[in-house]
Amino acid sequence: EYFVEFGLEIKEISPFSKTFIIELAGDCLGYIARKESFEQGGYESTGAAFRPEAGYILRDKAIELLNALYNNA
Repeated sequence: EYFVEFGLEIKEISPFSKTFIIELAGDCLGYIARKESFEQGGYESTGAAFRPEAGYILRDKAIELLNALYNNA
């Protein structure tokens, strides 16, 4: 589960007027949490399947790909 804050950041920065964030579309279980969640503890970070940096890496790559699509359209 990709934390909603990441999706909101992608939508805000996306060059497209409509950007939809789709998650929970695979068989991998666990959270992609924000660094703050790891610092605070709780079930999201305890059950996280990925390192604390993973969500930021995915966010940045998604924005990069959206910009590339927009510029090549």
